[in-house]
Amino acid sequence: MDRELSSSQIRKEKFVKSLKYFAIGFVFIFAILFFRNLLRSSVKKSQILTAVAEIGDIEGALTASGIVVPEFEQIISSPIESKVEHVFYRSGETVHLDSSILKLNKETIQNTMEQLKDELALKINRKEQLKLKIQRSLIDLSAQYDINKLQIKFLKSKLDVQKHLNKIGVGIREELNQAVLNLEISRRELEQLEKRIDNEKKSLDADLTELELEIQIQKKTIRNLDRQLELANVKSDKAGVITWVNDDIGATVHPGDIIARVADLSSLSWSC
Repeated sequence: MDRELSSSQIRKEKFVKSLKYFAIGFVFIFAILFFRNLLRSSVKKSQILTAVAEIGDIEGALTASGIVVPEFEQIISSPIESKVEHVFYRSGETVHLDSSILKLNKETIQNTMEQLKDELALKINRKEQLKLKIQRSLIDLSAQYDINKLQIKFLKSKLDVQKHLNKIGVGIREELNQAVLNLEISRRELEQLEKRIDNEKKSLDADLTELELEIQIQKKTIRNLDRQLELANVKSDKAGVITWVNDDIGATVHPGDIIARVADLSSLSWSC
């Protein structure tokens, strides 16, 4: 059976509850103050320098080591075996598009080209002579072929006469046999002549094709030499600055040797 608590007991319980709430509040406040002290800056206000910001670019400087290189650098190689004959621009000078930087000696290539041109002229002349030879040969063989055909026609006619004479009993057997033999010989000669004409034509055509191929190769070689002569005037493909050039006049250069460098200094990059 429940009984009513005394007033002293009620006060005691209220005091305990109040004390508990007070302790919780004290701990909460203490924690806030503790964490606040942790987050507080250790720098004194007197140690802080302040200034008014102005409008403009932010500039900064730092110390570093490395190499500044251009984004683009043209490496120019020698197109031929030659010698440096003349230098138009030195290192550090600015060149424009298609400017001649240096000139290589062309004498060797020019002599070779002249020799090849002479050989080409001879081969073209041989080609024309070969064409005439083919025409003459085919004309002679065709004429001989026509003569053999006429001869066969004549011998066939004689054979028919001998056959007729033998048929009527007044012919001689030996003459008939001789007529048959002569006709057979002429027919064989005509067959051989046909083969000879065909073989001669094929042989001459093969010679003509081979000579034409030599002419085409010679022309191609001359075109390549002509291009090398043009490249002997070493030019820049872009505008820029000469960073290096082989300015040793008279120095021998081989195909592929670097003889100049041209850089575009408008765009640079950093290399550590």
